[in-house]
Amino acid sequence: MATRNAIQRGLLLASMFVLHSSAHAQLNQLEPLLQLHGNLEYSSAQIMSDVPAFSSIVLDDFTSAGTVTGMSAAFELSDPSLFAQLPARVAGWRVSVFANWSDAELSGPNLTGSSIATVTSANVAYGDLGIVNGVRAFTVELSGLSLATGTGQFWIGMSAVMPFAGNGQIFLLGNSSPTSTGGGALNNARFVNPGEAYGEWRSQSLGDNAAYKVQTVPEPASLLALTLGAILTYRRKNSLN
Repeated sequence: MATRNAIQRGLLLASMFVLHSSAHAQLNQLEPLLQLHGNLEYSSAQIMSDVPAFSSIVLDDFTSAGTVTGMSAAFELSDPSLFAQLPARVAGWRVSVFANWSDAELSGPNLTGSSIATVTSANVAYGDLGIVNGVRAFTVELSGLSLATGTGQFWIGMSAVMPFAGNGQIFLLGNSSPTSTGGGALNNARFVNPGEAYGEWRSQSLGDNAAYKVQTVPEPASLLALTLGAILTYRRKNSLN
């Protein structure tokens, strides 16, 4: 009985350890807000069915623990008055993860990556940041993701699935002084337009950071390994006492 109780306590302690240590932001370039750029031309991020050649995304590198569970971004609109209508106008937000930014150049107008998800209205929350650096800025937060990427460094981006006609464009903002680069390099975000409609190139270095926040957790197998490791450590310590 004593042994069983010890194992149960070990399981409880291990589960608390895993829950405490597993969920965290691997990339946070949304803060501080005052550093967000006020340039309307920073980079568009929109999948447009009516003009697919102009579909585009802003990518930045991050280190994933295994599964992406949430993502946020700061953006502005070519027409700020449309903000209140976004929930009705945006069909969803496409999150794409690539092994390398160069892979995104060949991803086509739907910007499909090695891992991809489209988050719809039930898991999308919008916020109004007000005037930041002289620009009306907004946020979008995506939840309910379970995007398996594997562990390591990848490139991630998000785009609104939204036609151009009657809506104008969404521009992702940059952050010159992010709180965290998520293990990636500073100032290396890229604008990608597979259709080459914006110029004679499929991607372009922005020399800045995308205002993204990405949350990841270990994959289930990794969580199990952490739990078993914690149990074995607990039992080993108790056997020595």
